[in-house]
Amino acid sequence: MTKNDVEVYVFNELLKDPKYVSYSDYQFSRFLRIPQSKVKRLRYEADLVYGEKSEEEYKKMFMALLKNAVVKPHNENRIQFAMEDKGLYLYVDNILKKGGRFSDRSFNAEVFEISVDDLAYLLENCMLPEEEKKEIMSKYEQKRERRSTFNEIILEVIKGFASGVGNAAGVAAWTFTASNIIAMF
Repeated sequence: MTKNDVEVYVFNELLKDPKYVSYSDYQFSRFLRIPQSKVKRLRYEADLVYGEKSEEEYKKMFMALLKNAVVKPHNENRIQFAMEDKGLYLYVDNILKKGGRFSDRSFNAEVFEISVDDLAYLLENCMLPEEEKKEIMSKYEQKRERRSTFNEIILEVIKGFASGVGNAAGVAAWTFTASNIIAMF
């Protein structure tokens, strides 16, 4: 093994350790006394070489990041959140590209910015299980007494949160589960 292969292996083992699983790139940088750019590279290479993350794990990671999403003050049609994991970014970006959409990381590589429409697309097409989507649509139609597409419902929920309607539900509103979404309408 080369020196780099050993570093990637050791870093991958650290990522599996429950003590370090929640460490940010900055925390690893301080702990290992290496530049943060090297931590990013090691995290990404470990993901590529050992590839232990399944599509379901990437989905869970993305949904967890949404809890920290922030609506841009000057534009309530854009949402930002921190995304350090390059593997996760590439996974989400690939889904968006398949749909002819994209995210924006032009101002800061760790800030993931996405439109409300693109977030609705992600939730509708890959992040929420079919059972939850059916439950949401059923409850929505019962309460609103009209038929609607899932995309329209999700857009209404996201825009409601962006304009402050979701603040009563707190951070749980960004935990996109059927019960939290239903509580929004």
